[in-house]
Amino acid sequence: MEMLEEHRCFEGWQQRWRHDSSTLNCPDDVQYLSPSTS
Repeated sequence: MEMLEEHRCFEGWQQRWRHDSSTLNCPDDVQYLSPSTS
């Protein structure tokens, strides 16, 4: 997997990752939101 972007978002982190999907047979991007721990 490759991280494409990372940004602060509402005191947490928003990340965009790319991976090679064997199901779709092409690269696929996924978004991940890590909320604040406080």
